[in-house]
Amino acid sequence: MMSEEDPVIQTNIDAALSKRDAVSKGYWHDPYIQYFVKSSERKTPEISRGYYARVQAVKMLLDKFLKLYGPECQIVNLGAGFDTLFWRLMDDKAQFRSLVEVDLPAVTTRKCYYIRLRKQLLKGIATEDDDVRVSASDLHAGHYHLVGCDLRELDVFEAKVVHESGLDLKLPTMFIAECVLVYMSCDESSALLSWITRNFSNAVLVSYDP
Repeated sequence: MMSEEDPVIQTNIDAALSKRDAVSKGYWHDPYIQYFVKSSERKTPEISRGYYARVQAVKMLLDKFLKLYGPECQIVNLGAGFDTLFWRLMDDKAQFRSLVEVDLPAVTTRKCYYIRLRKQLLKGIATEDDDVRVSASDLHAGHYHLVGCDLRELDVFEAKVVHESGLDLKLPTMFIAECVLVYMSCDESSALLSWITRNFSNAVLVSYDP
């Protein structure tokens, strides 16, 4: 029997497969997506171009944000799935205080497993001096934090994203939400956005929902 979370979880797999296919065709460079999905599914050019546009749009806005605020800023990727943004930013030598990825525990548990399995991913999130804390669904290391929680459960969200990940509510913070709010009711998404504006003194939201 399917749970209400199953379609949401499946969208992560579909997105990762589509991104790997687009990367294999040269739409953009991402050497890390291969570690999260074993193979790509052949997609139409329209789908590949759509993902290319999304990836480039987020990158353009994030680059401007990082240029404006420098190393004293934070990034929160809502519904991050198997996104490889952190590793790509590291390759670009981008500077920021913290990047927190949030998704359902079923997704983050698998992502934790892949990170621990692949040295190419693990070495990107921590140096020998960093303390790596790992549980079944959460991972904290250096500038990178991966937490599993339901975005509708704001008490858990606050505990994991702010307190456990060490976010500073006063620092400039970009929230990224790609195909996330569409899976929440209007009341649920409004509650989440209200929580962000109420708690962060300088917050930016980048949202894509079809």
